[in-house]
Amino acid sequence: MEKIRDLTCLTDILPTGFHGAVTAKVGVGSTVYVAGAGPVGLAAAAAAQILGAAAVLIGDMNKERLAHAKSVGFEPIDLTRHDRLGELVADVLGAPEVDCANRLRRLRSQGAGTDGKVVEAPAVVLNSLKEITRAAGAIGIPACT
Repeated sequence: MEKIRDLTCLTDILPTGFHGAVTAKVGVGSTVYVAGAGPVGLAAAAAAQILGAAAVLIGDMNKERLAHAKSVGFEPIDLTRHDRLGELVADVLGAPEVDCANRLRRLRSQGAGTDGKVVEAPAVVLNSLKEITRAAGAIGIPACT
């Protein structure tokens, strides 16, 4: 049973993250944004480094996950600081865009409704990635349910 946990990482988390980086066309010198600093997001960020990315930014709202991402060499993007992702990216890269992006969060993304309550907003993350990915850039979207 102890080894099963290790195998789960090798057969689910790592391949999904790597697949996201490859489908986003990460290559040598790329600037990359990863949406979500959970296990799959960290795997995608690590894959981006392996594939030669020059800068790997990883965004999340969870402070502990962001601290961990920073401790292993990624540029953390605290999504609670601002509602304009492009401005947060520009703070790090000097421009509000990246070459490649990955959407690794669950499809049930959430946003704020007009009454201030949290509502399901599945397009929020994807729309923000479309805004920050340069023309002719690529977005990897491996299935995460």
